[in-house]
Amino acid sequence: MLEDKLNVKCERWDIKDCYRIGVKYTGKNRPVSIELINFELKQIILKKSGTLLKGKGIYFSPEYTKVEYQKRKALRNHLVLARGKNHSAYIKNNKLIVNGKTYTYENLIEENTFEKKDLFKKNSEDQGINGKNQHQSKGVTFVPNYCSRADENNVSSS
Repeated sequence: MLEDKLNVKCERWDIKDCYRIGVKYTGKNRPVSIELINFELKQIILKKSGTLLKGKGIYFSPEYTKVEYQKRKALRNHLVLARGKNHSAYIKNNKLIVNGKTYTYENLIEENTFEKKDLFKKNSEDQGINGKNQHQSKGVTFVPNYCSRADENNVSSS
């Protein structure tokens, strides 16, 4: 299927493990978990599947550890809140990007309180603590939560 649908050459030795997930039910398809030897091959498959298989009912998605899954779930909750306030928001590389500013899971968990002010302003002067840019590649930048008290009930503490 990889060669037919995605034009990706995948040999037998490129696959470390392959198995179906879940219980078999009549008339229902089960997902297949494929563990690859080569990380680059995985990246190519994920990239091509997003464009070549769009609308065909076949999906590829990366598997995450339990911790990664929980972090992404929390980021998704904040993503929904930000989009609910009409902000441009998406998740990339386990980081939430809202109006061009980067927030990590650790940033959002660091401050447990929900302040009333909206920190996702389209204001160029708000770069973060001590004027440091939020797009630093090393370390963790502190970013306070952006939810109001009314939004507090909409965010799970996962």
